[in-house]
Amino acid sequence: MKRLASVLLLLVSAALLAAAAALYRRQAPNADIAALMRASVAQIPAETLAAVRDGRLAEARRKLADLAVAQPTNPIVRYELGKLLQDSFREYADAIPEYVAFLRLAPDSAMAADAQSRLDGIRRELQQRYGRAETVVPETSPVAEDAERRLEALRDELELARAEFAQAAEDRDEWMRQAGVLQRQVESLQKALNAVQPGAVPTVVAAGPRIWTVQERDTLTRIAQKAYGDASFVKAIRDANPDKIGPDDRIAVGTELVIP
Repeated sequence: MKRLASVLLLLVSAALLAAAAALYRRQAPNADIAALMRASVAQIPAETLAAVRDGRLAEARRKLADLAVAQPTNPIVRYELGKLLQDSFREYADAIPEYVAFLRLAPDSAMAADAQSRLDGIRRELQQRYGRAETVVPETSPVAEDAERRLEALRDELELARAEFAQAAEDRDEWMRQAGVLQRQVESLQKALNAVQPGAVPTVVAAGPRIWTVQERDTLTRIAQKAYGDASFVKAIRDANPDKIGPDDRIAVGTELVIP
């Protein structure tokens, strides 16, 4: 238990040092900070904000944790997740890196003082719970360094995902092009096959008229396509068989049509 307390207090102390260093190291104009905070809030889905506002703790935690992975540089997400972990779940070790990330991203925002105060509160809470740990606070922050490494890894993963997406789009265009080529080949082969099937009329027009016996599901358009390889020859067939073709080009099965 004492060893656990020492580790937790070490993490808190390191986080406080990193947060304080970030506050002095990063100075941004108030207008830029305000714009950053507005943009950060705008990137949070309405259902996530509603879960936080309505106190649906488990849902809010899950949604904020997912957002922290998807938007690691969104300071509002990191702050709200840290606050939820601290206040509602008492998971101080998990809350610490969220506050540190917030202070590194928005050190001059109006919420920075509250985040710093919350880090101080975590330190006091751990000291009261476990007693003062006999440890030496390092000059550098392993928590901040770990958070920075995680952020850099996420950036690399994002770039890789973007590259894979771009490659997938190129592959899709190539597949569509090849599919078009294959479709044209299939149509060409189908025409050649129709020329040798029993009962079919060759696509090469022979001299003199021919007789076409109407089969089930035949239409003038289909007959013209099979007989001439071109559906526009419907009028020629209609003109050659005025007494065999009914209104709306209806033809009975078994009718013998002259193919001019």
